[in-house]
Amino acid sequence: MYYFNKSHLKNGKKFEFYETLRVTFIEEVPDNEKNDKDVEVEININGGKQYLKRKSVHFNSKAKTVTNIIDLTRQLKISQEEILKKIAQWLSEGSG
Repeated sequence: MYYFNKSHLKNGKKFEFYETLRVTFIEEVPDNEKNDKDVEVEININGGKQYLKRKSVHFNSKAKTVTNIIDLTRQLKISQEEILKKIAQWLSEGSG
C-alpha cells in the first residue's frame, strides 16, 4: 500500500494511481449445502447454526496520472464513478 503526499506533485512531478474496492458478499445457504467446501458455519447468539457462503469481488478503476492537487481531486471523482459503473454492470449481469 502506498500513501499519497502532496509533495509528490511539487516541481511538476507526475503521480499515477488507481483505486480498488473489495466487496465481500455473504449469502446464507440451506442446511443441505453445508458440505460444500465454500460454506462456513457460524453460531448465532441463540446457539443456532447458520451456513454462510462468502464471495469477494474486486472492482478497479483505470490508472490515472495527475500533476497537481486540483487534477487529483477531479481524477479521484472520475475513478470512483468508474467503480460505481462497474458495480452496476456486475449486478445487472448477475453475480454468478
